[in-house]
Amino acid sequence: MTLERVRSQSFETLGASPLFRDYVAQRESAASFYAHRLTADGRADAARLAADAATRRGTRDIVADVIVEQNASWGVSDSTLAMVDQLRRPDAVAVVTGQQLGLFGGPLYTVYKARTAVRRARQLHEATGWPAVPVFWLADEDHDFAEIQHASFARGEETLRATYDDGLPPDVNRGAVGRLVLDKRATETVLRQLDEALPEGPYRQRAMEIASQAYVPGRSMRDAFARLLARLVPDIVLMSADDARLKRLALPLFEQEATSWSRTFEVLSDRSEALVEAGYHAQVGPSPLNLFRLTDRARVPLDPAGEEVEMRGTEEAMSASEFEQLVRQSPESISPNVVLRPLLQDTLLPTAAYVAGPGEAAYFAQLEPGYDAFDVPMPVIEPLLSLTIVDPGVA
Repeated sequence: MTLERVRSQSFETLGASPLFRDYVAQRESAASFYAHRLTADGRADAARLAADAATRRGTRDIVADVIVEQNASWGVSDSTLAMVDQLRRPDAVAVVTGQQLGLFGGPLYTVYKARTAVRRARQLHEATGWPAVPVFWLADEDHDFAEIQHASFARGEETLRATYDDGLPPDVNRGAVGRLVLDKRATETVLRQLDEALPEGPYRQRAMEIASQAYVPGRSMRDAFARLLARLVPDIVLMSADDARLKRLALPLFEQEATSWSRTFEVLSDRSEALVEAGYHAQVGPSPLNLFRLTDRARVPLDPAGEEVEMRGTEEAMSASEFEQLVRQSPESISPNVVLRPLLQDTLLPTAAYVAGPGEAAYFAQLEPGYDAFDVPMPVIEPLLSLTIVDPGVA
């Protein structure tokens, strides 16, 4: 496919927030809320700090072993596995992005994010000489099934939708969506819907082949998504944190939040207020406790209540000491929320840069003091490639 014409539009025209627009323009009013600037020096500083921190933690080989195992199971190429091995080097860094496990890959910007990470990793290596590995973080512990069960396609003037329907109401908490096992009837039905929704064209048969080879009954939602993305973007490493070995490495992070959640809440609340006072917005509302309880049946937010920790929406509670013991003994049963997820990511990986959409980039402005509180280096936040592809007639 040849792109005959590229027309540039401002982020303001596209509806991006003032915070995101000012950050991309590197105005001091917004850039001051981030750890690094979008400059050559800012990117190099972020890479150096990330590499040094990862080497001090001494977990590079363990993380790489897990990622190699995961990627091999998803059928990636030998060259992709070789990229994982670069993460073992003391000077290696990662350029990370990620997304929910949307059906059939989810929104098209999922691919744009992955391709941006590949390009930024290449550019960082060229600028610094350090190995820079693009990594796609699979948000497979997300429990919002309703957000990932649909895929929409333009066919002529219609918008057609394929829906994975397992027979339960969409808003039922099924636990981590990545663990869901694809049902035979629901999978066959949604593949038929995809076949009906895809527009005619030279790539239609290939698209159906990729989808049907990834979404196989009996396979988990995570593994199906990973196999599909590995075909669409073969030059990026995939990673899932829903692994007991990785959660064990993150134990210090979980322990600090379990015992000192009030401090996290304080610094994030202060930063949110500072953003509003500066004329910007707070993308997410800080929660007192930024952890979930993860079971085979559900992923449940946890709320501190006096001397107890309650499982929201249930009658279950445990004492603060019982909760701290659970974290220490079973970190695999703990899942981070939107605030701690980036910190988990950057505890496990030497993250020099994170490729973010406008909303994500905005909440990283809130997280900067959280990185300091947990003594984790914050990466430079790179805006994703944003574009809309139209055919000549529409143009």
